Amino acid sequence: MLESVAEYCTLVLVHENIIEEKEKPVYLYGFQLFFSTASSLLTMLTIAVLTDNLLNGLLYLTVFMALRVTANGYHAESYRNCFLMTNTIFIGYLLIVNFVPDKFLNAKPNLALVLFCIGYIWVRAPIEHPNHKLSEERRRKNRYAARCIVLAVAGILGGAYYVSCYHVAHALLVTLYIVVFLMTVKNKESAE
Repeated sequence: MLESVAEYCTLVLVHENIIEEKEKPVYLYGFQLFFSTASSLLTMLTIAVLTDNLLNGLLYLTVFMALRVTANGYHAESYRNCFLMTNTIFIGYLLIVNFVPDKFLNAKPNLALVLFCIGYIWVRAPIEHPNHKLSEERRRKNRYAARCIVLAVAGILGGAYYVSCYHVAHALLVTLYIVVFLMTVKNKESAE
């Protein structure tokens, strides 16, 4: 269905002479990406609101999306699989932040895990998808942005812990774990 909607939107642009026929593949891809991302975001926000987890949802989406755009990592093989994986991970995140007591995630061994996550993102970002190679300039910009974001998250996490706002620290910690996990999972090379 997503492909059909993207195809329709692209054809309207061609028909109205807003774009040329040769630009069609670029716009088609852009519409697919837009609708895929928008549907995932709307679904996650709906889940967050319906489960009374708006703050947790906003924390996750802000940090997760910022780091995924810059640090990159695993990509599903289809928009459907991406939608399912993204929402399943989000539901798992909500279950962890709501049902694992904060005292378990605020234990001293977690400081080592936080430092590991920050270090991993600092050193490894950006992870390149085999089918979407980055230029050296884009790689450099993404690395810089990912490092700035992870330092900001670390500062907020540390500040939240310092002022005893353990639930926020807990949510940020779990989000960092998820980002690092998705950075470590490898995509297969395309057979094309």
